[in-house]
Amino acid sequence: MAHALSYVAAALVVLAGAGSIADHGLGRPMVFGLVPLFDLDLENMVPAFFSALLLVAIAVCLFVAGRMTTLDDGRARRSWYAMAAVAGFMAVDEAASIHELLIRPTASVVGNEGILYFAWIIPGAVVVLLVGLLFGRFVARLPRATRRMLITSALIYATAVLGVEALGGAWASGSGMDNLIYDAIVALEESLELAALILALYGVLAYLEARRGR
Repeated sequence: MAHALSYVAAALVVLAGAGSIADHGLGRPMVFGLVPLFDLDLENMVPAFFSALLLVAIAVCLFVAGRMTTLDDGRARRSWYAMAAVAGFMAVDEAASIHELLIRPTASVVGNEGILYFAWIIPGAVVVLLVGLLFGRFVARLPRATRRMLITSALIYATAVLGVEALGGAWASGSGMDNLIYDAIVALEESLELAALILALYGVLAYLEARRGR
């Protein structure tokens, strides 16, 4: 399953790259409407839909893990459910780009130049820190393989949505967003995000399989 999802993710990135070349290299920004359809930086397009589906699948698997937890371990059950709720909200945000609503109010305080061009990364970093504090001890008690996959996926995802996003913001601040370099940065960010989500999904599914069998 992980291989199949990885192939789909790779195909989406390649198609987006081809669209970027068609747009900025050949002056063909539409190509029968296919270029925007696979744009990695637009909401309501195929890549965003795929990411949202991955997050929904992760949320469902986390919920199932909570259901499989014994009733006498209420803290673990609540942690699984809370993680499922976080993944569910991330799915909604991926589809609707809710986090972008934070750009204007945050920029009014800290500005929006350089790496803070997408100023939402500041409250985003706070949220990442809070999530780490809330679930860090619980994840640390999970089986070794599950723990390693979830922590690795979280680090990759945070690097993408905060670090690479900041890099993209720095470039956009000076050179704009309508160019090949910016598209390449977006492709790197989305590739890391998709890899992180696929790894997280695989990790939770492997945990469920170990608990109950295929």
